[in-house]
Amino acid sequence: MPKLILSARTTTRLLALGLMTAALPLHAQSSGLPFSCMVDQDAADGRWLASTRVDASKGSAAPSSETYEWTPNEKTSFGPGQTLTWGLSYRWPKDALAQKVVPETDVVVTLTFRFDAKEIGQPLKKPPRAALHLYRSSDPEEGFSSSSISLTGPVDVNMLANGNVSARVLLPLDSLLAYGTGLDTLVWNMRSAVPNVYGATQVFFKGTLPVAAMRDKVTTIPKLRRLLARKAANFRSECAIPTMMDVAQ
Repeated sequence: MPKLILSARTTTRLLALGLMTAALPLHAQSSGLPFSCMVDQDAADGRWLASTRVDASKGSAAPSSETYEWTPNEKTSFGPGQTLTWGLSYRWPKDALAQKVVPETDVVVTLTFRFDAKEIGQPLKKPPRAALHLYRSSDPEEGFSSSSISLTGPVDVNMLANGNVSARVLLPLDSLLAYGTGLDTLVWNMRSAVPNVYGATQVFFKGTLPVAAMRDKVTTIPKLRRLLARKAANFRSECAIPTMMDVAQ
């Protein structure tokens, strides 16, 4: 059998690599980089992701690092190559350690609109300034005027490098649920933000939003927080340590 011969330089490199790997957890802790703790929980209609950071030197979670995000499984299509997804996000305040109930006024609803140029079949241009209007109706074909009562929010539009367009709207959950009281869906119109000479605004896109699916979602957050706290209490075995790249930076 042929013998494997290592040069002195190769042996030195392998020894150094072994020492570096063995010392990584200790080095990571002494570097001051936080451990990342996460709870990923699937449900029939979506997914919760809870996360926090733990300071290894103190053994406690970093203030204001505790976040909770809900993403539903389904997207809503309102035209060829046009989809709407919504999600919920909440950051636990650092001064609310004894809080038992999550206030819906602090939960953010993110509406994300995506326009796929390939599926639409033509190059896209960044649309002019727009505003999202929500109406107490379930019929997206119902006609609304610029003076119709609505819950509104500004639209942040971005032209992507691949030629697609993405737009985002942020709304407080309590306002959205209050406005949708007694309804399962709300109609939305994406309208021009600037009215014409007659005071009217143009409707760019329209569709429906499943407001019923957002109700009672935040009641899960305290349960997730308890699971996250258990992981954080055993962060050295339950949570991820910083990567080699993080330590080197």
